[in-house]
Amino acid sequence: MPILKAIISWIHSHRVFVSFFSILIIAFAFFSAMKQAPMFMDGDPFYHAKVTQLILEEKGILKDFPWLPYSVFKDNYYDHHFLFHVFLLPFNALIGDPLIAIRVATSFLSALFLAIFYLFFKKLLPRLSVLPFFLVLVSSSLMFRLLLDKAPAISLIVLFGALYALLRRKHLALFIISFVYVWLYDAWPLLFIASILFCVADAFAVLFAQEQELSIRAFPFKKLFLLCVRKKNLILFTSCAGGLLAGIVINPYFPHNIFFYKTHLLSIAVVTGGVFYGIGKEWLPINPFVFGGDNTVFSVFWLCAFCWALFQLAVRFRCVSIPSNVKTPSTLSRESLFFLFFSLFLFLATVKSRRMSEYFIPIGSAYIVYALQDFFSRTQWREWFLSLRVCFKNASLKLQHIFCFIIALTLLAITLRSFLLSYVNLWTDINSRYFPFYSMGRVGAFISQNIPKGSLIINDNWSHFPQLMYYVDNYTFAWGLDPTFTHDAEPEFFKTLISLAQEKNTNTLASILIDNLHSRYLLITKDFAMQEKKLELLARHDKGLQKIYEDDEALMYKVKGK
Repeated sequence: MPILKAIISWIHSHRVFVSFFSILIIAFAFFSAMKQAPMFMDGDPFYHAKVTQLILEEKGILKDFPWLPYSVFKDNYYDHHFLFHVFLLPFNALIGDPLIAIRVATSFLSALFLAIFYLFFKKLLPRLSVLPFFLVLVSSSLMFRLLLDKAPAISLIVLFGALYALLRRKHLALFIISFVYVWLYDAWPLLFIASILFCVADAFAVLFAQEQELSIRAFPFKKLFLLCVRKKNLILFTSCAGGLLAGIVINPYFPHNIFFYKTHLLSIAVVTGGVFYGIGKEWLPINPFVFGGDNTVFSVFWLCAFCWALFQLAVRFRCVSIPSNVKTPSTLSRESLFFLFFSLFLFLATVKSRRMSEYFIPIGSAYIVYALQDFFSRTQWREWFLSLRVCFKNASLKLQHIFCFIIALTLLAITLRSFLLSYVNLWTDINSRYFPFYSMGRVGAFISQNIPKGSLIINDNWSHFPQLMYYVDNYTFAWGLDPTFTHDAEPEFFKTLISLAQEKNTNTLASILIDNLHSRYLLITKDFAMQEKKLELLARHDKGLQKIYEDDEALMYKVKGK
C-alpha cells in the first residue's frame, strides 16, 4: 500500500508529464494501427522517401533535380521540406527501408502533435485544456490529414510552438522558430499572417478596454493604427518577420528558393490556377456545408463562438440594444480576438483549398476555448451549478434544470454519434484511396532493364511521378509533383502534354511524341479515368507506336523505327 500511495502521489505531482507521454504513446499506437497496411493514401511519401534516401547516400543536401527537366526544378530546385527530410534521416538509417521509415516517423509526428496540442492549452488554459483536444479528435478532416505520411503534423508542431512564443511575447524564441519554419515547410507565410493579426487583435483589445462604446461611422482608425504599431508590437512583429527573412536568405537553396516561391506560393497556393488543368484534390475548394457535415461537433462549437463574438461586437458598436439591467460584455480578450481573426482567415482559406482544414481546425479550436473563457468570465456559473446540486440533493427538480439536463444528454448523444461516424468515414477513406508500397515498381524495373539511361518518358499522369522517381534512377519524366511546376516553366510543352488524349487523328500521336515532346516512350497508367482510356485507345490504333510493356497498373508504348 505505501508503494501504491507513493506511485499515485508521484503521478499526481507529475500529471502534466504523465498526460503528455500517455497521449503520445496512445496516439502513436492509434496512428500505427490505422496505417498498418503497406500502402499510402497518396503518392507524395514516395518522393519524401527518395529524397531522404538520396541525402543519406550522398551525405549532403540535394542540389539538383534532374527527374523533371521541363519543370521549374530544372534551374531552380528547392527542397521546401528540407528539415522534414532531415528529421526522417535517423528513421531511415535505423530502419533501412525508406518507405517503412517514413511510415513510422509520420505516425510519431502525428502523435507528438496531439500531445503538444494538449500541452499548449495545459500551459495557457489549464481548466479548459481538454476541450480543444477533444474537438480535434472528433474532426475527421484533421485526423485524415494527420494520417497522411507527409509533413502536416510537423508543420503544426512548429506553428503552435511559434504561437506560444507569440502569445507569451518571447522574442528570441519566436525569431528562432520562424527561421526554422522556413527551412522546414512552405506553410511559413501563415506565421507571418499570424504575427500581423496578433498586433491587430492587441490593438482592438486595448481600444475596447478604453472605449466602452464605438461608432462605425466615427471609428478611430488612426488610434487603432497607433495601437497596432506600439513599440512592443513592433518588436514582436520584427522578431517574427526577421526570423522568416533570415530563413529565406540564410538558406542553402538561396536564391533558387525565391523563384520557387513564385510558383508554389503564388501560382499554386494563392491563385490555384491548376483547378483548370487537374491540380491535386487537396487544393480544390470545399463546400462549407460538406465541411460542416464532416466535422459536425467542431463546426457547431465554432459557429456558436463566432456568433457570440458578433453579438459582443454588435453591442460594442451599438448595433443592438440590450436592457439596462443586463450586464454588458466586458473587454474582449486579446487572445480570443487573435484566434477569431486567424481562424476566420483559415476558414476562408479552407473553403478555397480543402487542405487548409489541417490548420483551421486546431486554430478554430483555440478560438473556441478562448471564447468560452470570455463567456464564462461573464456568467455566474459557479452559483448556477451550486443551485443545481442543491436542487438534486433536495429532490426538488425545477423545470429549467430538467430542460438543461435533457439538452446536455442530447448534445452528448449527437457528439458520440458524430465521433463514431467520423471514424467510420475516416476508415472508409483510408481503405478507398491507396498507393501500395510496390506501386509502379514493376514498370520501374522494366524501364531500368530495357530503356536506355537518360531517356525522357512521357508519363500521362503527373500524380504517379513520385513512385516512378522512387523506383527508377537515371531517367527523366514529363511532369510530376504538381502540374503547375511544368505549366509555369514550359507552357507550350505543357499544352501539348495535356492535349495528347484530345487528338482526333490516331496516326499523329507518335509524331507528337517525337516532334513536340522530344521522346520515344509513352507511359499510360491504368486509373480508368476517361483521359487514360482515350489515350490508351489512341496509342493502340497508332501505327507508329508499339506496345512494349503492360501490367495491371500501367502500359508502355515506344515509337517504332526510331
